[in-house]
Amino acid sequence: MLVFLFINSSIRSEKMASKELVELLRHYDELEGYYCSMDAYEEVAANQVVSWAWLARKWQWHRQERERIEALMIDVLPSLLPRITSCYELLTMWLTTSPGSTAQRMIEDRIAQEVIATTTNWFDLEALLAWVGQSSSPFVEQVKAQMRVLLFEITSEECPVWFSFLLCNIPRACIVLDALNSKVQELKAELRLG
Repeated sequence: MLVFLFINSSIRSEKMASKELVELLRHYDELEGYYCSMDAYEEVAANQVVSWAWLARKWQWHRQERERIEALMIDVLPSLLPRITSCYELLTMWLTTSPGSTAQRMIEDRIAQEVIATTTNWFDLEALLAWVGQSSSPFVEQVKAQMRVLLFEITSEECPVWFSFLLCNIPRACIVLDALNSKVQELKAELRLG
């Protein structure tokens, strides 16, 4: 009896699999066209199961559809951005949007408010600039402002390790050399070093 049930169930499952296969084969062209179409993107977005990685891939592959894909990005970003705290993730997202687009500006705002403004390590700020490139990055002035804040907060009693490294290794390459020189003079006066 048990053997019969097992065989019977396996036959049923085989028939079901075959039927599904036939349906998939029959509608292969239709399905392929559907999943390459914007209708699929919009349906997925409407069901709120879209991921940024998925959208980014479509953005890279379907150049002619970028405007519509970025419209979906704009829909997704308000709920997605507050959950992301990684600078790397945010920069990756920023790089997979069109320059000057609304989606890119939304990501820039998040980076400025939650990443740059809260970074307390000089090297993290330098790494951010190195990652996106200083010449074209909209973050340069924001990073400079935060670097000045970090330098301003230094005292002879509370001097972070990164500051000593900065003084010993790269003062001339400092992107805010004026602020660095000003802080050095201030500390010299505080310590009466003439």
